[in-house]
Amino acid sequence: GGQTPAEIAISIAAEIVQIRNQTKISAIEDPILEAIHELDNEPVMMVTIIKKTGTGPREPGTRMLVDAEGKLIAGTIGGGALELDALKHAKRLFDEGINFDLQRYDLTDSETARLGMICGGNNEVIFERF
Repeated sequence: GGQTPAEIAISIAAEIVQIRNQTKISAIEDPILEAIHELDNEPVMMVTIIKKTGTGPREPGTRMLVDAEGKLIAGTIGGGALELDALKHAKRLFDEGINFDLQRYDLTDSETARLGMICGGNNEVIFERF
């Protein structure tokens, strides 16, 4: 709605701020950062919840670090059967030499029962080896 160049510039800046604030910015938690600093060039898998719909144990941006044996180094994506399944998946990725993957965990109805969860949503989890 700006008319002058200065008003137009302010309007554009306001739109940029509005869009930026629509996305949740997530920082890496201290236990994850500390574990990364302690690594001695060991390969690890960063496992991050990137999307959640419905109910679930943790929010997007939640992370955990997993070693090549599928053992938790630091962090959590919610514990329980969901996390156990993600740990097993991370080990499979290491074993198969896959550096990146995206998994969708369906925590509704029959899938919830299979994982032993009482949640009713879905989580998308990204696996990144570094």
